[in-house]
Amino acid sequence: MSITSIKEQLNITESVINYLKSKQFFADQEDEIFFVSGKDQRPSNTKLILVNTLFAMKDDDTGDIDGYLNVNIQDTDNLWIEYLSELINLFLDQSLVDGFKIEYTTEHLFKVSEELFFKNLKFKFSK
Repeated sequence: MSITSIKEQLNITESVINYLKSKQFFADQEDEIFFVSGKDQRPSNTKLILVNTLFAMKDDDTGDIDGYLNVNIQDTDNLWIEYLSELINLFLDQSLVDGFKIEYTTEHLFKVSEELFFKNLKFKFSK
């Protein structure tokens, strides 16, 4: 069995961002919510949704791909964060994005500073 890391070659982060942006809720708030991938500079500290791939591995024998990605929501309003995290979870869990099955795994809410909160949603993906 041979396993190869393909995180750098995979474009699932952009696919997830585009998938979420295609949903009516986010399309209606295009100028109010900022989406970025882990590689891009953050345009704001608030109303921010950051998507990044933690890792992606390919089984060279079978061609199967497995990995994890984070969807992070950052804002000063933790109620807004909780609301958005539920919506994102509903949109992504058990969905098919760019041929990958996405499955929700865990979430954590952090207080970054006195006025800033950060929620991390973790999803497994496979193909």
